[in-house]
Amino acid sequence: MLRTVAFAVAFACVPVAHAAKCRSGNGILYTQDDYCPSGYTDVTSGSGGGTVSSIGKADLTRRQEADYLRSRNAEHQAEQRQVAVERQQLVAAENNRRYECNGLIVQRRNAELAMRQGNAWQSMEALRQQYRAIQEGLARLGC
Repeated sequence: MLRTVAFAVAFACVPVAHAAKCRSGNGILYTQDDYCPSGYTDVTSGSGGGTVSSIGKADLTRRQEADYLRSRNAEHQAEQRQVAVERQQLVAAENNRRYECNGLIVQRRNAELAMRQGNAWQSMEALRQQYRAIQEGLARLGC
């Protein structure tokens, strides 16, 4: 607490820096005083007293801007249509992949059931090869 009070007192004793921005014609003078020398006007407050004017656009400029905006809108719509087509193609490809995966899963299940039944040695080897081919197909499709 004592440190805080000592810091506040020390901070209060520090002199405050003053500066003035003075103008004479086209020249600007910065001083460390609160006042401007004779012949200069204090512009520190920033109230320059100027005016702001806005000028409308020419008809040619307006037409060019409208044409540009129309072309940008047409490009955007074309891009959106292309994105929609690509999205539909991706959905169709994913549906085909799922359909093929489901078919291979059914084939694998049938091969497993056939392997559980007592079959001759030659047919068992053919079932194993069929099962391996189905497993490779499932792995290739990422099922």
